[in-house]
Amino acid sequence: MSSFECLARPGEPLIVHSRRVAEGMLHRLHESGNVFPEDAPLSFWEKIVWIIGMTHDLGKATHYFQTYLKSPEDEKEKIKNKPETHHSLLSALFTFRLTEELMAYQSSEYQGAYGEFLPFFAFWAVKKHHGSLEDPIRDELCTPHFHEIPRQIRAMNPEVLSEHLDTCYEKISLPLKKNLLPVHIDSWIHETFKNQLSQTSIRHKLLRSYPSDEKGYFLMTYFYSLLLYADKNSVIFEHHIPERPDISPMAVQDYKKRTFGKPVKEMDYIRESVFTEALSNAERVDIQKVKSFSLNIPTGTGKTLTGLATALILRERIRYLEGYTPRIIYALPFMSIIDQNFQVFQDVFNDPSSRMLLKHHSMADLFYREEGTDKEHDVNESRFLIESWDSEIIVTTFVQIFHTLLSNNHHSLKKFHKFAGSILILDEVQSLPLKFWGLVRLMLRGLIRYLNARIIFMTATQPELLTREEVYELVPRKDRYFSRLNRVTMSFHPETVTLDDLAGLLSEEIEKTDDSILVILNTIGETLILFEEMQKRCPDLKKEYLSTNIIPLSRQERIARIQRDSSIRLVITTQLVEAGVDLDMDQVWRDFGPLDTINQAAGRCNRHGFKSQKGKVRIFKITDEQGRLYYKRIYGDNPLGMILTKSIYKNRDEIEEKDFLECISEYYTLIQEGLEHPSSDHFIQSVQSLHYPDIGRFTLIDDSRYYQVDLFIAVDSTAESIWQRFCDISVMADPLEKHHALYGIKKDLYRYIISVPCQNVKTKQRGIHVLPLKRVPDYYDSITGFRRSERFIEEEETVIF
Repeated sequence: MSSFECLARPGEPLIVHSRRVAEGMLHRLHESGNVFPEDAPLSFWEKIVWIIGMTHDLGKATHYFQTYLKSPEDEKEKIKNKPETHHSLLSALFTFRLTEELMAYQSSEYQGAYGEFLPFFAFWAVKKHHGSLEDPIRDELCTPHFHEIPRQIRAMNPEVLSEHLDTCYEKISLPLKKNLLPVHIDSWIHETFKNQLSQTSIRHKLLRSYPSDEKGYFLMTYFYSLLLYADKNSVIFEHHIPERPDISPMAVQDYKKRTFGKPVKEMDYIRESVFTEALSNAERVDIQKVKSFSLNIPTGTGKTLTGLATALILRERIRYLEGYTPRIIYALPFMSIIDQNFQVFQDVFNDPSSRMLLKHHSMADLFYREEGTDKEHDVNESRFLIESWDSEIIVTTFVQIFHTLLSNNHHSLKKFHKFAGSILILDEVQSLPLKFWGLVRLMLRGLIRYLNARIIFMTATQPELLTREEVYELVPRKDRYFSRLNRVTMSFHPETVTLDDLAGLLSEEIEKTDDSILVILNTIGETLILFEEMQKRCPDLKKEYLSTNIIPLSRQERIARIQRDSSIRLVITTQLVEAGVDLDMDQVWRDFGPLDTINQAAGRCNRHGFKSQKGKVRIFKITDEQGRLYYKRIYGDNPLGMILTKSIYKNRDEIEEKDFLECISEYYTLIQEGLEHPSSDHFIQSVQSLHYPDIGRFTLIDDSRYYQVDLFIAVDSTAESIWQRFCDISVMADPLEKHHALYGIKKDLYRYIISVPCQNVKTKQRGIHVLPLKRVPDYYDSITGFRRSERFIEEEETVIF
């Protein structure tokens, strides 16, 4: 059998596939700039990725695997499960051997502390590239198929083996060894490799000599990610590596010229001053020394456009000085504000292709459009391109960012390498949970130090995730803008109030003023009670209700309506509007919470500075009928943030916006001094010990959904037809076809899904339940959403998958 008759998959010779994957890994490595610069030059890492790419499927060169590949479909399943057909372990042994030779012959190139572990990392990446990463101490790397290795090696195509090895030796500049494997295969396998890669040996190395830092995690995960991506990309697109589109560093300035007139009001001048100052500093900073930046400016001063423009300037400077072009990854805390910012970016770039601008979150369209063509990729291709972040600018969520940084799942980790050499923008960074600050700090420093990333922190309430010495202020004299912007006054109601009391105060305020009022409460239950009471007290008042109790489609429509309809006088909502949602009301009333959330709420009041008088922000401590404070249901009895907020606001009846910066700075200083990190410490230890299964259990947001059920609300005929499509897909016989079809309707499906308490659905089964159209009036209100009564939705009224 010639080398071109030995296949990696039907129609593709193994040698061709191996070269494509190796070249793809090399291409992505070059797009990352200089990764792990403290350990070795780029030329060394080129050799490592070439070995991994060329050997990752070398175990397919046995006649056992070739027989399986060329057998009729009805026989394949039987052959597939035979131990001699498996190829990952055999491939990984060649990876280990070649990497070990490289380390021995060119040891002077590598100056890091992980020299003895690099062959193992390469071995492990190849062995696990068809699945997720496990704990190296407990993962049985060499069993149960280890005894088959000598037989498999004897069954390898010698021409294919020779061609792969020759290609490797030539590329990595090692003396050519035709006899890579000793003559006595049995003793070599069982005495040498088994000793080096047995559980006992791995356990000894990891527990006794493994450096206790996070670099090993970044090394292992980065090369594993490169292989996952290049392998999958080669299978889907063969050798096609598209040319990356060019982006003008002046794109935002050009957009501003064609969209906005000259500054007229003071707010316009402030925005322009902030923009100019940030870009000027981005032009002059030493970007080869400074890797983290802060854009800490007041709410409403153009943070989104300023941040994008700054990133484009840095991108162009890096391309000129370092010889590679960074991708920009723009992350936000909530899906509810991604569409808003993504639309702005689309306008900036004049409806760009997906190669230039991409949106990725769990409900995003599976639609990927190429530049200058009507070609649309199918669901499988689109899903891969989107989930791999194949674009110049990616707009995504914090969940996607940190569930990629901290994961053992191969679906998530195939895009991990895209962090390398990137410019990562974290917008509304104060939304990250305090309990994970230590972990987030570790991972962000790792991105900078090991993967050559730059990070821009953006917020109006800047937490000190990194030290002031590490972060370059793009607008260093921010106090000038905070002091000039005195748009709102914040006051604190002296006594606790019930929701009935609050309704009375609202009614009085509505009666005596024409102000629009946004009421932000901590729980859905509060919003439902207050909205119902205000319906009774002010039936003719134009008002809106917002919370996750209504379907996502309705939430989007209502936010858009509030933004454009100035006659809406009252909006009652939960915290979902606080971070980045562009609402601008005369007054904001908020239930008590941590200072950073209160400041975010204040950002929805007189946001654009157009009001004739100062906006009013009023803070209340609201109790239920038994006198229990609602905020404790969300934030606990005595969490640090609440204690410090009370301390800062003690003896202050009123605070003006110009003093917000001083208050928030004091708050975050005290947070740093008093914060303990038990959750962070646990995951930090897992990262530093490569305990991947535990890392895979990381969730950025508390998963209280264990006590909730996903419920599809068939509110109309359109929803009914979507549900019927879902039902039809669920009974498809072909698993792959079903999988792709489900992804094709995922966005439409989730527009009608809410999470409701388990006690409201009488079932013990997990899955997506449906509330049929005929039953919607009984359980779902068109204004306030799901009726949280004691009644059950009976199980026979649901469909479960």
